[in-house]
Amino acid sequence: MTGKTIRFYCEYCKETLAIQVTESLEKEFKERADKWPYPLVYHHSDHFAIIYIDENWHERGVVCSKISYKKET
Repeated sequence: MTGKTIRFYCEYCKETLAIQVTESLEKEFKERADKWPYPLVYHHSDHFAIIYIDENWHERGVVCSKISYKKET
């Protein structure tokens, strides 16, 4: 475990939430992030938080949504 934590405020829950950065999450970010800050989509309760993370694992902005879209085939 990396020991890093991402903290962000959820406007729907009206509380600060924390995500523990696992080794697999850190590895995936290093492999896929092609710019900084990079968005992380976090499903929480009945909504989603899009958390923009910088290269030092600090939150640089959050947008929350209760809408998701899945293309029907």
